[in-house]
Order: sequence, then structure tokens, then C-alpha cells
Amino acid sequence: MIDSLVLTFQPPKDVGTSKSEFTSALDDTPNADDLMRSIRQAWEGSTPLAEVRQLSSGRVMLVTAPLREYFTGRETAIRGDRRDLILQVAKTLAAKGDGLVSELQFVLDPDGVKGEDGAVDSGVQLGRISIFARELVANGAPPDTITVGFRRGLGRNLQLRYFVRDKSRAYLTFDSLAR
Repeated sequence: MIDSLVLTFQPPKDVGTSKSEFTSALDDTPNADDLMRSIRQAWEGSTPLAEVRQLSSGRVMLVTAPLREYFTGRETAIRGDRRDLILQVAKTLAAKGDGLVSELQFVLDPDGVKGEDGAVDSGVQLGRISIFARELVANGAPPDTITVGFRRGLGRNLQLRYFVRDKSRAYLTFDSLAR
């Protein structure tokens, strides 16, 4: 009885686009909207508890989800059911938009994973992100499109910031200082 009440009063789930539809959504020269849509669909289609928000600038997306959506327990290995997510994100990061560059930034709470003794275990956090980044690169994402940051207050959540930038403004150079 309780189960039927729970099912009855749950809000309807947005099924969105199926994986087979969005895995081939990017054409040869995607624009910024295509890239943002691809990242949104990758996360919404594979990670049910992810909160996906596109910021007002239009070229920044925040994805926040519990670490357990990607990893099991205190392990550093990525869950097997996240394979499609890795493939789609790597494909999007590798896409060559006309004059555009994509970047994915992993943001973790340095205090987010604690050992059995209550002490912070930063090795687990770094190991997880290292494996996640290596998987993306192994599946085609350019290494220079992935960065890592830390911010207190995220707890046991992983936040990802996805940026689409104009290529001319994406990289720092020190040419003017060298003259």
C-alpha cells in the first residue's frame, strides 16, 4: 500500500531525449547552443540526481550531483553505468565548434570524503577526479579541456562547470609581457 501511494504522488519524471538520439546530436561544426545542449542531455539522460543549471550568460552550465552518482562507496573507480556519460562528455569536449572551445571543470569539497576515523581523505577525492579525467581523455577529450578546482561547502557532492568560450579568449598568453 505504501509503495502504491509513493508512486501515485511522485511528480512525473521528464524522460527527455533518449541516449540514442543525443549521442549523435553534434554535427561537424557545432555552435555554442549545440554544445550546451549536448552536455545538458548527457547529464540529464544518465544521472538522475544531477541538478543541471545553465547560467544567465548562456555559455556556462553547472552540474551538481552526489558523489555516489559516479562512484561506489569510497572507491575511486567510476560506476559502470556511467560509461555512456563519459563517452558523450568526451565527444562534446572534443567537438570543434566554429571559433569555440569547451572546458569542463571538476569542483570538489576538500573536506568531502572522510575516512573511518573522521579524518579528511583527500587522496580519495584526487584519485576519483584523476580517474574521471583520464577516462574522458582516453575517450577523445583533449587534455587541455579539463581542469580541477576545490571549494568548501559542497559536502559529498561533485560540481562540474562546463564552459563554452570564444577560442581567441580561452587561453592565457604572456606575449605582451615578453616584449
